[in-house]
Amino acid sequence: MADEAHTPPHTRYCLNCGTKLRGRYCYKCGQDGEVHEDSAWHLIKHFFEDLTHYDRKLWQTIRPLLTMPGFLTQEYLSGKRINYISPVRMFIFLNFIFFFLVLWASGTGETRPHKAEPGSNTKHNGVVIQLTDAKQNTEDTLGVAPSLFDYTSAVQYDSVQNQLPNGKKDSRILRKFNEKYIALLNGPDDWTEKIGEIFLHNAAKLTFLFLFVCSFLLWLFYHNSNIPFLHHAFFSIHLVCTFLLLSIFMVLLSFVPYGGYVSLALFLYGSYYFYRAMRVIYKQAAFKTFAKFTLINLFLGIAMIVGLVANLLIAFIIM
Repeated sequence: MADEAHTPPHTRYCLNCGTKLRGRYCYKCGQDGEVHEDSAWHLIKHFFEDLTHYDRKLWQTIRPLLTMPGFLTQEYLSGKRINYISPVRMFIFLNFIFFFLVLWASGTGETRPHKAEPGSNTKHNGVVIQLTDAKQNTEDTLGVAPSLFDYTSAVQYDSVQNQLPNGKKDSRILRKFNEKYIALLNGPDDWTEKIGEIFLHNAAKLTFLFLFVCSFLLWLFYHNSNIPFLHHAFFSIHLVCTFLLLSIFMVLLSFVPYGGYVSLALFLYGSYYFYRAMRVIYKQAAFKTFAKFTLINLFLGIAMIVGLVANLLIAFIIM
């Protein structure tokens, strides 16, 4: 009986899942049916084959992603996917690279504002107020309160607020935020960096929400085209991947003299890319596409502002 390793491919079985092979690769799990010796040369050869294959696939994805609006979406929806990195993997990869660069580029902290020490005097609305410890009175009989930067603790702020007339006191919600802010001002020197890290961490999650909003808006404006929502989602993923890639270039250009001019050009190109991709995918007239493009960007801008403000408040509260 012939040795199993030398029998024809169609009579052998996959060593991974046991499926009968119909060629070199298993049609069920995809494993290579050829048996290789575990030598150092084989491992090195296999490593470089995988590396060049990934580099080729990456280049075949990045080039049309940047220069051919809508092309990758058309290819993906038509079933031509083997030569390109999947949209979801590309999105996760670029999302990680972008926010990693942003965190690295924002490593330098800002100078903290000067705060007054207990026992010193401060002027508020032209009135001199002496700041002492939390249990001592301030010159609040004139109906004024010092600046937030002048407090040394949230307890001191509460003491002053309790002695002010009802019409001069801060609201309950404002007092909660002011107490948090004063506590941060008098806390560790790196509190701004910590808030920034929380903000960026949550901002990375907001990109997923942005994808959904973009997909929903495209579905809403092209609802009469009977295009499935999932197709709009794939188009949105490719759009966001392009914007992330352009944003990565902008972050790197911030370290280059006059890089801001190139960043502005990339921003304008991103706007053109969005418009051109909409024309390629949805195949509507230029004016109609431009009108929808303008409205979609308006709603996306509003959603981004709301998301960023909410993100900042969350970072401030949980700090």
